[in-house]
Amino acid sequence: MKPFFLSIILLFSAIHYSSAQIVDGYTDKLSYRAGETVVFYTKSVLRNGTQNFILRAIDNTISSQNIGFTLTTQPGMNTYQPWYYGYDYTATATWTVPSGFKSGLYFLNSSVPVPIIIKGEDKSTADIIIVIPTNTDEAYNYSQGVNMYQIDPSTHHEYPVMSFHRPGRGQPQLYEGFLKWFATTNYNNMNVSYISDMDMDDYSEIAHAKLLILIGHSEYWTRQAKQNFDQFVDAGKDAMVLGGNNMWWQVRYNDDKTRLICYRDGNIDTDECDPLLKTIQWEDPSLKHSALSSIGADWLRGGYGTHEGCYNGFNGHKMILLNSPLLNGVTLPSDNTVHFTTGEFDGTLISSLDANGNPILDVSALGFYRAELIGYDQTSHIHDNESGGLLDRLGITNMRSGMKYTPFMIFQKTCTSGKIINVSSNYWCSEYGIGGSNSYDACQSWYITTDYVNMRKLTSNMIDLLLAHDETNHPVFVNSAPTTFSMKATATTVSYSACMNGSIHVTPCGVTITDGYKVDNNNNRFEAKIENCISCTRSYARMAAATSYPSATATTSEGKANSLINDSQDVMLMSPNPTSGIFSLQLQEIATSEISIYNPLGQLIFQSSIINNQSSIDLSAQPKGMYFVKVNAADGQMFVQKVILQ
Repeated sequence: MKPFFLSIILLFSAIHYSSAQIVDGYTDKLSYRAGETVVFYTKSVLRNGTQNFILRAIDNTISSQNIGFTLTTQPGMNTYQPWYYGYDYTATATWTVPSGFKSGLYFLNSSVPVPIIIKGEDKSTADIIIVIPTNTDEAYNYSQGVNMYQIDPSTHHEYPVMSFHRPGRGQPQLYEGFLKWFATTNYNNMNVSYISDMDMDDYSEIAHAKLLILIGHSEYWTRQAKQNFDQFVDAGKDAMVLGGNNMWWQVRYNDDKTRLICYRDGNIDTDECDPLLKTIQWEDPSLKHSALSSIGADWLRGGYGTHEGCYNGFNGHKMILLNSPLLNGVTLPSDNTVHFTTGEFDGTLISSLDANGNPILDVSALGFYRAELIGYDQTSHIHDNESGGLLDRLGITNMRSGMKYTPFMIFQKTCTSGKIINVSSNYWCSEYGIGGSNSYDACQSWYITTDYVNMRKLTSNMIDLLLAHDETNHPVFVNSAPTTFSMKATATTVSYSACMNGSIHVTPCGVTITDGYKVDNNNNRFEAKIENCISCTRSYARMAAATSYPSATATTSEGKANSLINDSQDVMLMSPNPTSGIFSLQLQEIATSEISIYNPLGQLIFQSSIINNQSSIDLSAQPKGMYFVKVNAADGQMFVQKVILQ
């Protein structure tokens, strides 16, 4: 009997071993490129032995990569605040990404997925960049029942720091529908790179792409990532925002980028003395960098649609600009609405309603060169009804009731910047949106039939037209470009911009200057916007700049006059321009002077005196892009010109 009993035990063990599964885990980083090694930290139902697992793509396509894992129950797991310090699993496998491995979002082929983002092999060749909202995933990650929305019963504070070294995921259901659809399209055969939110901190990851696509619920942004997004668009590149509740919280990472930091409840740590690092909403004036200025809509002016609660909307986007090229090939129902579960909305600035009760974009208040509202949904729910909340801090009292509008819009911030299309709903990319699944609206007791056919056609039109990047032969706008333009100064301002031949004075902040805004030659008015303050300690918000053309003065909020110079091309001779890095600067009729050069983020990278009105300058160590050369003459005049590194 003893040998028989032993054989049963061995047989049972073999069966159990063969079906062993990884129950959870994480990787050492969020994303990888070919040649980099992925380190896995996984927990298994068995403690001893090894087992191979296969990587599968988001569309369940199985790769040929077999990875051998050491099986362990992770008995040494860290149990002291693992949400902060990480789970401290022991490494169980490594895998080096082979050359030619297709970019995408992958998982271990196990019952509990461990996500891995594989970036494009060469970041300089990607035409399309798709950003996976990993920061939002981490903020909503309920591993061990703790995340940034879980209140600590001992302190009554929300958890402000989340370790990326813990298992679990937050809200992948809000973008998996898009990724699964995209994987079936011809776009996926193009040069596409999938990156994480953390990769957005490195501008070189996106600098060479033609189109940037934000998907799902992209709520948590670092300052550097937001500046890089703006720099990408300001350089004339296009973007699609296929989500809602975007760019709401400013966050940061710790030094080794293993933790996400966001003090959502208003408490700050000792590292947050700098207000530019304070983890509060982007709309707060102290950050000088609202979401409106980047993507045309924000959560402050939005609210909830279907799935999140009862509302007075259309269960989708009602289309009103029916001759928009984005609607080519779209067959609308009688109510002109593309139906889907709408989730959380971003709202925008509306000036009034037309005769049919449809909202009219307040393009002037947005400060954009041009914008069109293709469609919209509406909601009467606002997220911030508490006394002392953001609305009160901003002095806004008229948004606690009444209708809000979520835009399906296209806009161009300046006459030289790229185009941005924003659908403003965080369920667009979900299974209940472009994924095609129907959903039940418990509030209104009916099923919402998702019009995924039209959603996919709309999304394809967006991609096709933006990739064409040809407003003459493949227009995205219905209306022609404006011939005159003036901008309202806003609270998010810190640089001057103008579409004119010449240059303008750089404020003491250190700013970005772009060929941004039209000068109205008919009434000789020029209104400028200040934007993208990096290290400014003085208030330059709400600048009034009604000035004469071509030369004028503008007064800042501190009452100091700034010269707007229009003849710098006759004073500053730069050759060659564009340049590979080394160029000469020769000045005409200026006695003594000092030169300062700023990068596209407004950061000072070079400063020197000019001897005998001529200088040789070497910027070859700087990244390719547009730089701004400022000359301060001894008589107080200031001249600025652009130089292009290519």
